Amino acid sequence: MGAGARAALCALAFAVSLASAAQAQQAVPAPGVAFSPAPVAEPTLVLRTQPGELAVAPRELRLHADGRCELVHPLTGRHVARLPAARIRALLDEAVAAGLVETDAHALRARLRARERAARASGAAHVYHSDPERIEIELRLADYRGADGRVQRDVVRRFAWRGLRRDRALHPDDPTLRRLADLVGQLEAVASGPELAGAPAGASAAGSAP
Repeated sequence: MGAGARAALCALAFAVSLASAAQAQQAVPAPGVAFSPAPVAEPTLVLRTQPGELAVAPRELRLHADGRCELVHPLTGRHVARLPAARIRALLDEAVAAGLVETDAHALRARLRARERAARASGAAHVYHSDPERIEIELRLADYRGADGRVQRDVVRRFAWRGLRRDRALHPDDPTLRRLADLVGQLEAVASGPELAGAPAGASAAGSAP
């Protein structure tokens, strides 16, 4: 088995394990937090994943509030399916509960790197995890009311991170990182699920053309 295949299997196993753990305890937004998904014409939740080789186009999962989902894969093309709208809502609840609207990725990254520097300075053993994969989560909401009561309209948030598996392994006690990693695991489970495993969209029509 080549290195690329092993990396793909490890990523899938990671996604399944995170999804199973997250499903065991479904997250809910904090008290006072409320939101409405984006209009169904546009995706309300998007996950983009890109391996370490930047020349490879990212895989993109797009979820709409009415249950429509679309997977655009650089190798297999475009796949479409429909999930229960309640499942999309549950994933949105996870995204909001994970702090996707409020989390500053730069501040989170700086905090984790500071902890790593402090650990090295104290003589703690440093365990290196290779994880060049880059992920980006995009959340679109028609409106969002935070715990402080402030209401925002037409909310768009993007959370980009390289090496999420590495950082979760290094910082298992960080709640923000854990929730975001759990969310990615659930989205990866959708992207790898049976609903989107069929032939690419338009394949039947193309195959029946004279």
